Amino acid sequence: MPEIQIPEPIFLERLGGDEIYGFGQDGNVTITSDTSLSRDMYYNNLTINSNCTLDTNGYKIFVQDTLTFTDSTSRIGRFTNKTTVGTLKGGFTKGTSATDTLGGKSGEELTKIVTHDGSDFEIDGTANATIELEIGYEYEFNLKSDTNQTHPTSAPFTQVKHNLKFSETSDGTHNSGSEYTTGVTVTGTAGTDMTVKLNVTDSTPTTLYYYNENFSGHGGQINIVSQSTSNQFFSGENEFFNLNTAIAGIKFDQATGTFKALGGGSGGADSTEIEAAVEGDDGYDSNYAGRTTVGGDGGKGATGNAATNGVGAAGGGVVVIAAKNVSGNGTIRADGDDLTAATQGTVGAPAPDGSTPGNTNPSNSGANYGANYGSNSGSNPTNYGSNNPSPYSYPGNPGSSHQHYHFHPAGFNMNNTPAGWTHYHYNHYHPGNPTNYGAHPGNNYSYAGNNYSYGYSYGYSYGYSYPGNTNPSTTHPGGRGGRGQKVTDGYNGGGGTVLLVTGTKPLPGSLTLAAAAGTGGSSIASAGTVITVFNINVSDTDPGA
Repeated sequence: MPEIQIPEPIFLERLGGDEIYGFGQDGNVTITSDTSLSRDMYYNNLTINSNCTLDTNGYKIFVQDTLTFTDSTSRIGRFTNKTTVGTLKGGFTKGTSATDTLGGKSGEELTKIVTHDGSDFEIDGTANATIELEIGYEYEFNLKSDTNQTHPTSAPFTQVKHNLKFSETSDGTHNSGSEYTTGVTVTGTAGTDMTVKLNVTDSTPTTLYYYNENFSGHGGQINIVSQSTSNQFFSGENEFFNLNTAIAGIKFDQATGTFKALGGGSGGADSTEIEAAVEGDDGYDSNYAGRTTVGGDGGKGATGNAATNGVGAAGGGVVVIAAKNVSGNGTIRADGDDLTAATQGTVGAPAPDGSTPGNTNPSNSGANYGANYGSNSGSNPTNYGSNNPSPYSYPGNPGSSHQHYHFHPAGFNMNNTPAGWTHYHYNHYHPGNPTNYGAHPGNNYSYAGNNYSYGYSYGYSYGYSYPGNTNPSTTHPGGRGGRGQKVTDGYNGGGGTVLLVTGTKPLPGSLTLAAAAGTGGSSIASAGTVITVFNINVSDTDPGA
């Protein structure tokens, strides 16, 4: 808010001239160390020594004669306990918007969180929202969310950013419009640390549009409006002519039939979440040519870690000083508090790569293993006759079918199969035999022949068809770690209100009057209002002279 200077001869008529400065009953006082008030004070003369601070603590100061600042290190203002109420109302607590005030807005009120849902920009959670921005404030659009990257979790893909731009044309350059850049400041990269600030002034077009630089149809409308006066303590010019109200910091509201106290700046809220921590990606096989290779993918990455929230700040308080004369170059302040920065969450640990070793058996040894184990393990080559119910016979009917098995022993890895694994390669059929075998010498205990030959030949051929040195080792990359939680910093408090009534005109050249917003982090807040009332002669109507 701007500084206001009022030459006010009517105040003299209404309040009796110098009586507005009090009667000096607290005498002549020199502040020699940091001091905090506990009541309204009525000094005759007041001096603030070097490197000394007089904290008004929500109380008013009246100086019948002269307020003297020794040098630029001498200070008066509201510096601690800003939300504590004295005879004046304090600043507003964190996360509380000011009412009945001339104080500034908090960082929370001036910040818009921008995310992307895959097809639209979301402003504070609403897709393609129509928003209102007030003249006289700078607004910050926060694009730090990972969602403002087109492919935030797909490492092989090119990452095209969702950059927010402004235009007087809906959809901007995608609709033959041009980018609006007046009062626009851009820092950082979308999806990581980007902020876009827009300073709204009387010359800002009444209608603007925000759009996506790289994708059409991802935006919305901005309406530029005048500052709201609904919460301002002085809502009309005529109220400035009531110095009693100004000095007391209290006025009667005819609309509600209640008295209202002049408030300070809005309090900034604690940090808010931009995006939650998420689990890591699944592992995958980066070697597409080997996508069918037996073996497990890399493991899932760990979930990202949480952030430590930032802490919001109280708004600036109210400082009222009525001093007939002001001397020296000190400071009178009613600043908002600074935020406490957040600590952002960190990315979860990636999973280790998986690895499938190739067949390292040399010289086609798979053939030898196939033949050996096919013949001896899978075939049951002898002793059919002796093991049947009729000890000397192998009955012919019906025919019999069975399987021959191929066994991989422990320590032998072939074709990416686990060790100790048994599987079959074929079905073996014994045809029906019309006669019995058994009484003939030499054959009564055996029915040898094809079963052995099938076990050997099929075991050998299958083993040989997968020689040892044709399957290299394959790496399966582990999944990326999950993204960490992202939050804003705490929000800065808005500046408070300073009211100085004096007969000294002009003021000392280096006297500082300020109701600055809190600072810190990327959060912006607005300053409050400084009102200087010159209690001067009726004929002097130029407050700047």
